[in-house]
Amino acid sequence: EDENQTETEMNAETSEKAKTEAEIYNIALSDQYRRKNIGSMLLNTFFTIAARRFRLTKTFLEVRESNNSAIRFYKKNKFRIVGKRPDFYTNPAENALLMCRFEP
Repeated sequence: EDENQTETEMNAETSEKAKTEAEIYNIALSDQYRRKNIGSMLLNTFFTIAARRFRLTKTFLEVRESNNSAIRFYKKNKFRIVGKRPDFYTNPAENALLMCRFEP
């Protein structure tokens, strides 16, 4: 494994114009950190910080339609499937499910 490779990573963005919405671009964990609740901790940290700085009402993300473990993970963390993006991914070509977490 590359010494410079991030073992845990999360990329998300909120817009200055739309501080009520965010998009998560990816959450990546090395195999040794999976199934240890670290992904949920990253998400919870993001939502804690975002709650202090913004008034998030919606957080979106896309996930490969075939990635059942990721879909289960996001559903466990209060995301719901709200749509589909045909041919969103390449290498291999695949649809994405659009998921959203709605905040009260």
